[in-house]
Amino acid sequence: MPSHPLQVALITVVGIVLFVTLQRKTRPFVLLTNVKLILTGLTIGGCVGILWAASLGQRYLHWQQLDGEIQQDVTIEGRIAGISNNTRSSRLILEQLRIEGKAWPSELKAVIYYYEPDKHFIVSQQISAKVRLKPARAVANPAGFDTQKWYVSQQIVRTGYVIGHQVALVRPSLTLRSQLQQTLSALQVTGDKWLQALMFGDRTGFTNEDWALLKATGTAHLFAISGLHLALAGGVMLICVQCVSVLCRASRFRFASLLPLQWVCMLLGSTAYAYCANWQVSVTRAYVVLCVWICLWSWSRRLGHSNVLLLTATICLVIQPEAVYGMALYLSLGAVAIIMLIHWRWRSCFRAEVPWWRKLLIMQGLMSVGLIPMTLFMFQSVSWVAPVFNLLLIPLMTLAIVPACLVGLLLLLCCDADSVLLRTYLNLVGSCIDRILLLLKWGALRIEDGVGTALLSGSQSELLAITVVILGVVILPFAGKYRLMLVILFVCIYPSLLPWFAKKSELIHYFDVGQGSASIVTRNGRAVIIDTGAGFSDTGSYAESVLLPFIQQHGLTVDLLIISHGDNDHAGGLEALKRTYPELTMLSPDNGCESGMQWMWQGLQFETFWPLANSDITDSDNNRSCVVKVSGQYHSALFPGDIEASAELALITQLNRQTEQGLLNADVLLAPHHGSATSSTEAFINAVSPRYAIFSQGWLNRWGFPNPQVVDRYQRRSVTTINTSKTGYLRVDMGKSLTIQQYRQIGPWYHHAF
Repeated sequence: MPSHPLQVALITVVGIVLFVTLQRKTRPFVLLTNVKLILTGLTIGGCVGILWAASLGQRYLHWQQLDGEIQQDVTIEGRIAGISNNTRSSRLILEQLRIEGKAWPSELKAVIYYYEPDKHFIVSQQISAKVRLKPARAVANPAGFDTQKWYVSQQIVRTGYVIGHQVALVRPSLTLRSQLQQTLSALQVTGDKWLQALMFGDRTGFTNEDWALLKATGTAHLFAISGLHLALAGGVMLICVQCVSVLCRASRFRFASLLPLQWVCMLLGSTAYAYCANWQVSVTRAYVVLCVWICLWSWSRRLGHSNVLLLTATICLVIQPEAVYGMALYLSLGAVAIIMLIHWRWRSCFRAEVPWWRKLLIMQGLMSVGLIPMTLFMFQSVSWVAPVFNLLLIPLMTLAIVPACLVGLLLLLCCDADSVLLRTYLNLVGSCIDRILLLLKWGALRIEDGVGTALLSGSQSELLAITVVILGVVILPFAGKYRLMLVILFVCIYPSLLPWFAKKSELIHYFDVGQGSASIVTRNGRAVIIDTGAGFSDTGSYAESVLLPFIQQHGLTVDLLIISHGDNDHAGGLEALKRTYPELTMLSPDNGCESGMQWMWQGLQFETFWPLANSDITDSDNNRSCVVKVSGQYHSALFPGDIEASAELALITQLNRQTEQGLLNADVLLAPHHGSATSSTEAFINAVSPRYAIFSQGWLNRWGFPNPQVVDRYQRRSVTTINTSKTGYLRVDMGKSLTIQQYRQIGPWYHHAF
């Protein structure tokens, strides 16, 4: 997000460039008027683009931070734009908001959670609810799904939850799309969730197992409505026009050219399908391309493929500017760009005399390789079996399943809900898709049993990315490519050749996991996890959404898991980690952790000071917390769990009996019990004497952590206090100079802004 002075500077640059380019040669700026037009266009376009993006960001922040950052109970009314149902809750995305009777801009949205729902709603219904609202602010971590980015991409400015069950239907759904969806749901046909995805772009019915299967086989894109599906919809209309043309010729009926009619019908068919798909980003991109081609044909103009792609990207960003923060736009345009590159580089492979099956193999193989870098960058993993599965499924989906779904959509529109033909046909199509997915699952299981996971991630993906980059440099035709390949290869392998330079750092990672605690100690590519954050019965855990993606992204090997105590906010992701690492060694109060343990790990010393065996102070889970100290050559960090005042006093008393002083001293302290008033006594703070105290707590949490009096105790002793809810993820480097990096300061603007 550019600052205001930078925005003024950009406006000045645009003004100067425009003024200079409009001068005549007789004026003083004669030397500058010979600048190429393309350079002028790039300068003006770049500055205007940055200013436009800044204005959109400033507008979003204005509405996001309106009325301050305090929780409020309000009455909200809105139209349901999306629903995600879990076992214990429903997540509703509302648009066309009215908050306390005041209308908000139509493009702004709110997310509300409805716990233990006793009413069920559908998309496009208008509801009213009594909710506890706050600005849409998510946790900030360098790995895993970026919820804050998703908020920005969807223009979501408020989040909250329904108070009790105070929610009511104001107006039923009146849109044709939602009525068709309701009809399909009411039929309860086989494979309903797959049909919903292919007909309406609604994938909320997919389970975690479904997503895992699609990810492992690299076939998730087949169940997302894209330009291919839109082209098929237009093609169906084109075939209908051709059939009419044949009939007219057979009856010797004379008519003018049917080409304009073909374009119109194709556009109508594509528009109808795009409407059913709710104008998703990839669909909008394909629709814009179609409109551009029709306009160029109407005006008898020619435009290069690359220019059409750039024009399409520009129009899409004007229509849906928030799409720049999503993945769909990049995947959609990237796939088209790769197809164009393949046709340009290997034009001879796609001549008319080349067999169609060879064209298919070449295109699929090159597309799979070309999409690997983008997939790795966005998802931190890639399926190495995806080319095989896609080679088999893409023709089947393109030539059979998607056209069958389009016919089903027409039947939904034309037939009654109780039609036997409709039910039989949709059951048949759904059963076919189910069988395909069963075969897909069978193949994935055989691969998993034979060679392990189908996903390449971590260090494997880094090696694969290097290979793809080198391959790209080799195959592209330009001078000096071999020198460039050597440079890229050297840059990629340089850290691996110098492990003492790249991996010797003693790092502690404190993650932003809301009202909970999760940390990882790393060195030499290995890791020790200390607590996992909370788990949720219906939506997974922070271990799955934050810790495992981080481990995967950095290619870490986990050696040990330490659980301070069994409360959900510290151990909620235990089961997820056990599933991922069945043989992982674990240390906890119930599994061997007690005072007096010491061991060395990767040059770091680990010590446990608590709990005492047979102590009467450990009367609660909090006071039984495993207290661990991690010491490097220069600095140390203490993890006291949730011990409270009585345990703190007993711990200090125990250590005072030992001859060596300062055992509890640490440079960095994870404040006990998240900054609760029942912990962080003055005696404990004095015994630890930290330079930094980190409060791992949730933003606007209901307990008011950290307690202001506790914060004051630390600050009166010149201890720097840090709240993860404000800073996000923290990276502590315990080298010669202790440094702490705050993610919200170095991350994207939408994290830095909060």
